[in-house]
Amino acid sequence: MNERPVEVGVQPHLLAALREELGVTSAKDGCSPSGQSGCCTALVDRKVFVSNQISLGKVASKSITALESFDRAERDRFAALFAAARALQCGFPPGIFARVNALEETGVV
Repeated sequence: MNERPVEVGVQPHLLAALREELGVTSAKDGCSPSGQSGCCTALVDRKVFVSNQISLGKVASKSITALESFDRAERDRFAALFAAARALQCGFPPGIFARVNALEETGVV
C-alpha cells in the first residue's frame, strides 16, 4: 500500500481494508455494493479499480495506490484545475484524481 508492504485481516473488499485497517480516508463508500460512483477508486498495479468491487484475494501481492500517496503538488494541481472548472462534488474528486493520474501515466492526457 502506497509503496510499502502491508497485511490486513479478513475484509469483504479492498475498500474496507483501506479505510478500516489502513486509515485511508480519500477512498469513500459512495455506492457499495454497486461500484458506480467511483468515490472508492484506487490504483491496483497502476490500473484503475473501484475498491468496493475487488476482493482482497485479487489484490494480494499487488501494488495499491490511493490518493494519499500521490505527490502533494500533483494533488494540488488537480484540485486547482477542477476548482477552476467548477467540477467539484463532495466525495468524488479523490476517485477522479486517481483516474486522471492513471490516464497521465498512459499518455492519454
